[in-house]
Amino acid sequence: MSASRRQGGSLNNLWEERYSRQRREELYIKEDWREDRLAFLNGVSLFEYLRNGEKENFIETLLRFSKDFLEPPGQFRFSALRNFLGSADMSTFKRAATNRHASSIIISDERRDPIDITATTRHWDSDLYLRYPPSGINIYTERLDLPGLVQRLSENRRNNGAERRTLYVSHMSPSCAMAIIGTAPTRSIPILQKFFQNHLLFRTHFRVSMSGVYTIEFHIPYLALREGSPMQDDRRQGPHHCPAHKRLPLPRPGDQEAYYYEAQTSFLLTGIDERMYTVVCAVDTFFEREQNKNRQLNKTSSLDAPSGGSLWLEYPVWNPRQYALVVQAQRMLQAREEWTTLINYFVERLQHYEYLYELLDDHMLTRTIELTEAESTIRLFRDHIARMISVWDGYYDTTKTLYEVESFKLYTWWQEYIGSIGESVSELRILHEILAQKLELFKSMREGLVNASSFKESAEATRQENKISVLTTITMVIWASNLFKPDFSILKAFILKSSSFSSPLQQ
Repeated sequence: MSASRRQGGSLNNLWEERYSRQRREELYIKEDWREDRLAFLNGVSLFEYLRNGEKENFIETLLRFSKDFLEPPGQFRFSALRNFLGSADMSTFKRAATNRHASSIIISDERRDPIDITATTRHWDSDLYLRYPPSGINIYTERLDLPGLVQRLSENRRNNGAERRTLYVSHMSPSCAMAIIGTAPTRSIPILQKFFQNHLLFRTHFRVSMSGVYTIEFHIPYLALREGSPMQDDRRQGPHHCPAHKRLPLPRPGDQEAYYYEAQTSFLLTGIDERMYTVVCAVDTFFEREQNKNRQLNKTSSLDAPSGGSLWLEYPVWNPRQYALVVQAQRMLQAREEWTTLINYFVERLQHYEYLYELLDDHMLTRTIELTEAESTIRLFRDHIARMISVWDGYYDTTKTLYEVESFKLYTWWQEYIGSIGESVSELRILHEILAQKLELFKSMREGLVNASSFKESAEATRQENKISVLTTITMVIWASNLFKPDFSILKAFILKSSSFSSPLQQ
């Protein structure tokens, strides 16, 4: 086994050795290559359209950008992205307008590793990188507005020392997405196309790609419970947008208003090698900002924003695979805790309803409507969790070798994070089983209520028909009496005969 392989600690059938070695200089230069006119149909780059404020041309050029002639048209593949960017406000790129329109929290962290700058590979399994990693040099950690973000991302990366760059965005706005895409190197445009499209679809998604540059991407959506009046978000306003929150059904006496909200963490890590890479982490919560945002910007004890503050920026994780794994484990834990809180609270409501359940409904079908809404909500929760479990299982089965390294020390270290994700998935399996059981129970309760209501309506209809029959018979007798001299014995016989048709419920 060669020394370089041990140092890289990365050889397996998924992660390629070239990513553990320093690449050719021309590849690093391409990180600042944004105006490759040959790559765009009209010869005008996204970067130029962004600088000129030409939103429509920017969007059309982005949708038509393709690296494969076999790809379907972008207007169909990226329709969600088209609609999203279409609502961008170009005035937010002017510094004078940022205070009025600012909605996203943007935190940028950039730094360069000062160790072994001439070495082709790094000793990732050393205590220096595992326990006491260097804080780095050329450190730039700032909260940015949109003009500041565009200015920073437009600079020459090789000159400002941004070897390891992380962008954290809370409440991604269309303008912010446009800024990230428009200032990216040309080779990254297809990667960002897919990333933002997946982010907007609100689906669990895990992906690894090793094509020229490497990409580790995941999207972890979940639903979160919050009490009190519903919180509005201007990103979901208008008749064509689905609400980002819904009322939790079956409230108990004395319960506060409770709503479940959409939330999602989208993470993208892409790079040339283990030295130079970029992270984009978009955290969307439609109820409140993430906590600890002040700590993330504290100059004396800054916390890493994409990991939710679980890492100190003073001791950054330099290895890209390890960093992606840490963030993934923490964000899966966050989703698991939010799901657990929501499901446990909802199950308490369901059990309370089960205890008070009555078979018969009122004439307004109040209980039937309540049960239908509850059943629909249970199914929604169950399907969301089922997809997260299924996607993770499929992803891990095919890409687990990404974290199988030759260094036993490094492998053991990384398995702790894999184990944490496994615990989160196991907890989600339990919640899924609980919801599946409740779904069957409430489905049968609703069907029983519907059947009882149908029987009640049928009995009522029969009574009405009998009454009409009696009245019809009497009317005929009276009509006949107007034509002939009345025979009261015949009339009496008719009435007795009619009364014999009454239903058992009337008797």
